[in-house]
Amino acid sequence: MKEKELTILQLNDLHGYVNSHSEYFEEGKNRIYKTVGGLSRIKTIKRDIEEKENKEVLFLDNGDTFHGTYFAVNNNG
Repeated sequence: MKEKELTILQLNDLHGYVNSHSEYFEEGKNRIYKTVGGLSRIKTIKRDIEEKENKEVLFLDNGDTFHGTYFAVNNNG
């Protein structure tokens, strides 16, 4: 059997943020907003590892996927 590398991607506490959004960060004395999250960004990372690095990917979601924000709770996930 041919050996192949496995990359494990672990995610938790998505809290219903299925779309990318701006998030506030402090870097030193600077206050900035960065685009974070979103399932499409996660899919791109997974695909890039599989295709560009030729590795298998095991993707694990450890919960709080559809709970914790107004949007997720109001729409029942």
